[in-house]
Amino acid sequence: SGNNNAGGNLTTVQGDLVILNTAGGSYGLVTTQNTTVNISGKLQIDAGTLYLSGSTGNPTVNVFGNVTINGGTLQPASTGSTVTNLNIRGNWTNNGTLTTGTGSTIRMNGVTPQTMIGSTFNNLVIDNATGVTLNSAETITNNLSITTGSVLNLGAFTHTAGTLTLGGIGMA
Repeated sequence: SGNNNAGGNLTTVQGDLVILNTAGGSYGLVTTQNTTVNISGKLQIDAGTLYLSGSTGNPTVNVFGNVTINGGTLQPASTGSTVTNLNIRGNWTNNGTLTTGTGSTIRMNGVTPQTMIGSTFNNLVIDNATGVTLNSAETITNNLSITTGSVLNLGAFTHTAGTLTLGGIGMA
């Protein structure tokens, strides 16, 4: 048990990043850097906790494949105030736990149609002209932004607070 730590600055994962189990601890992909990390394949969490940021640093993590939370926890920031941007080119499936901080933003920015299943997001940006389809009830607790030219196919959708932005025009 405990935390898994590695020195240096990770900037690229060639292929998939799969967290099988952190044995009661956690794995931090980015801790204190304002950096960009590219994952060329999928991001999958089966058990345990994956942090994308520590108490400081404002990383951007680009996932070029699917993001799947099968049973563990994806926590973009280890504290509530750290700004973390997670850009996803593939699909989003959550059968585990997503714990977002107040500064976390998930951006669906694929170039082919994307789907989303099962989460509560702090900030969600739809940036895909070929469309993002919500296949389950999704909750956005702060802001939902849909960029100009993007398509969001609403299934069951709940917007509980903040601002809804469509094409750059905010509506409370």
